[in-house]
Amino acid sequence: MRLRVLVPWVALVVGACGETPDPPAAGGEPAAAVSPALAGTRWEVTFLQGGVDPAQAPRRPTLEFLDAGQAAGHSGCNPMAGSWNSDGNGLTFGGMALTRMACPEPVTAVETAFLDALDRTRASALVGDELVLQGAGGVLLARLRPAS
Repeated sequence: MRLRVLVPWVALVVGACGETPDPPAAGGEPAAAVSPALAGTRWEVTFLQGGVDPAQAPRRPTLEFLDAGQAAGHSGCNPMAGSWNSDGNGLTFGGMALTRMACPEPVTAVETAFLDALDRTRASALVGDELVLQGAGGVLLARLRPAS
């Protein structure tokens, strides 16, 4: 098994000062800044950039914010784990690692798109009940909903 370590990525909190544009709100709902209240929440990916449908994987990609700053999840193909930190000025992830079990297409495409979205995330916001991940310039990378 080969271990892949993701470069730590930073998700800037949409601040009250308006430095980062809010993502387009679905249904006209205003976007809210992501807060440290993410601890203990688990999210399921519903949208990935590049036209990759996360439902193509037998197991949808997930991201869980555990207590004590630990993060866990599933890429759609492989389990992953790392750390997260929110200091009120942003949200950062570090040391994200996953096993590299081989998976068939289109599952590999889902995993690649999810990992790319995590790596490219520069801003996060809550829009309604969705967690939205955005890249540079406000590019929509992924949408996640609360997992059951």
